[in-house]
Amino acid sequence: EFTEDGVHVIHPFHIPEKWPTICSIDIGGDTPWAALTIRCDPLFGDLFITNEFYQPNTLTQNLVDWVRDAERSGIPDPRPFGPCRYVCDPANKAIMMELMHRGINCEAARKGLKNPGIFLVTGYMHPKPGREKLIPDQPGPRGQLRDVVVNNAPHLWVFKNCENFIREHAQWQWQRDARTGLATDKSVDKDDHTVDACIYGVRVCPPVEDLPKSNLSLEALRKTDFYSYQEALRVARMKHGDESDKRVGNEMLVSESGEMDRIYKDTQDKPW
Repeated sequence: EFTEDGVHVIHPFHIPEKWPTICSIDIGGDTPWAALTIRCDPLFGDLFITNEFYQPNTLTQNLVDWVRDAERSGIPDPRPFGPCRYVCDPANKAIMMELMHRGINCEAARKGLKNPGIFLVTGYMHPKPGREKLIPDQPGPRGQLRDVVVNNAPHLWVFKNCENFIREHAQWQWQRDARTGLATDKSVDKDDHTVDACIYGVRVCPPVEDLPKSNLSLEALRKTDFYSYQEALRVARMKHGDESDKRVGNEMLVSESGEMDRIYKDTQDKPW
């Protein structure tokens, strides 16, 4: 489903600092270390992979320096106990302790077989029939930046500057049976460092089937007219029964289709 010039690969755009951040880390050695910065759209749950760290034979301090450099890592607040959630390869406890000693408050990624993690990521990558997603500031035919509506949109996107993520995912494949040549249920254990890092990050996110449905008109309001956006949320709450269905940190929105969508949102801060 993933190709180097496919729908998932997009031009970088400004992401609000308030969007939740995950930094997922696959610890290497002779093989490359890989770390991904994943920004989470609080409105519809899309994941945007914006930056990567990819180095073989590196030192722990080099990763720490990358994390602390917001321009390189894309982590808006790289303080040790800031809002970023650090998720680390659970197989190397010693490196995890060293990272914590150096100020990176990381947690062990959820253990489990690799295949379910692959299927979880695939769920985010899979195009959703009928889903529309507004992606801002994409270059047009003459180089001008404009907003683009992607039809049958996935829930996972990657900025084109993440070259190693793009390369590894485009080349990733299942092992093939030597006799029949057919694909097996085992993945090729080679050049999969960003693949593993992506699995660690997505495992702490909701299952894709639990994400809210898109509402293109609301996305457009979010960027162009924040006050109308707030008003749309207020009216939606009134239609549904005022404040009675409010949950902590959440707001309920009745979409144009009449179904209930949950929006994770801080109404005090402009999201764009």
